[in-house]
Amino acid sequence: MSSATPRPPMLAWTPWQPLRRSWLDRTLPSSPGLYRIRSFGQAQLLYIGQTGRALHQRLRDLQGVYGPEMPYRDPHTVAPALWALRQLHAAEFEVSVAAVEGTAPHRKAVEAYAISQHREDFGVSPALNFGRMPKGYTMSSQRRERQRGQPTDQDDASHLGSAPPMGPLLAELDGSWGGHAWSPWTAAGTVASQVPAQAVGLYRIRSGVTGALLYIGQGRLRDRLTAHVAKAPSHVQGAIFKLEPELQASWTVIFDSPRHQLLELENDLIASYLLVSGQVPAAQFLGEGRGG
Repeated sequence: MSSATPRPPMLAWTPWQPLRRSWLDRTLPSSPGLYRIRSFGQAQLLYIGQTGRALHQRLRDLQGVYGPEMPYRDPHTVAPALWALRQLHAAEFEVSVAAVEGTAPHRKAVEAYAISQHREDFGVSPALNFGRMPKGYTMSSQRRERQRGQPTDQDDASHLGSAPPMGPLLAELDGSWGGHAWSPWTAAGTVASQVPAQAVGLYRIRSGVTGALLYIGQGRLRDRLTAHVAKAPSHVQGAIFKLEPELQASWTVIFDSPRHQLLELENDLIASYLLVSGQVPAAQFLGEGRGG
């Protein structure tokens, strides 16, 4: 267990109210923040998201949940899954929101913390986060591709379950952080000679001078770490990396996990770092999409 003093984000959630027509409620905060969705009266959540827009405006993007056809994945990525639950179980939903001040990276890290807190409480992520779908339906495409989701009796990766948390959120940022077996820190530019080409897992990048954590990621390790080191100073992340005389990397290989489970484990690390340090890694959520 960490000896650090935890610094959990303080969120003032509004009372639960029906999701349907919630976007018309002008008493909701007209500011960026987080929102959470559940089936009526259930403790476990279906989804936690964040927005840089007014919260009621983001909820308006879920109107398609109540339409006759499965909505596309835009303007809201969870709309197809909520629509499918209504067809399968006649589900009705509640929503609650919380304003979050600060930068977009801070707000996204607070979202990560809220998701990981749910994972600690229930052992699983909210059921529809990370691109998951209820069994029985495929997911719609983006609008430009014009492919609506359909009933199916075949399972795909989006129907697979949640990966349980590997370790506590409040933990030392050491070689077993997050419950993983991390490699020793090494010069990031030498990764190509040390990581198998097809190895997939989690990685972290830090300043070799100060030891400050700069980035947490997931994916094919050699490709991702090599790409980070090669980013030009004109790239928003590259500008941060180029300030460092030496970048160091550490990684852990994760075998046979679908992408949404890697995203869950990455999410837990971001949440843990926020809890322990009160900060967001300097290059996190810059120049990358993380919709909510």
